[in-house]
Amino acid sequence: FRGPVIVRYTLPVPCTRFAATVELPAAARQWGDTEVIIRSDDREAFRATLNAANPAAAINVPINGRELTIELGPGAHGSIHDQVIMRQAMLLKKP
Repeated sequence: FRGPVIVRYTLPVPCTRFAATVELPAAARQWGDTEVIIRSDDREAFRATLNAANPAAAINVPINGRELTIELGPGAHGSIHDQVIMRQAMLLKKP
């Protein structure tokens, strides 16, 4: 994802959890500074700041809505190198 951006996914079935790892790519770590926000039906479930001192974060949050929102917002130094790689993203659905 390259930010600033807001991406909304309509979930085809009810889900209970979202998990992933987000990280600044190596080329963006010197100047990158971004806020990663995860929402379930417009309720904030996760927020982390990624920058040189904190280049990655693990997400593992409950969700209970029909829409998942992933937002990359500008950090303290604006929108320079605001990009993340999302790895092993998964949704757990209700049985």
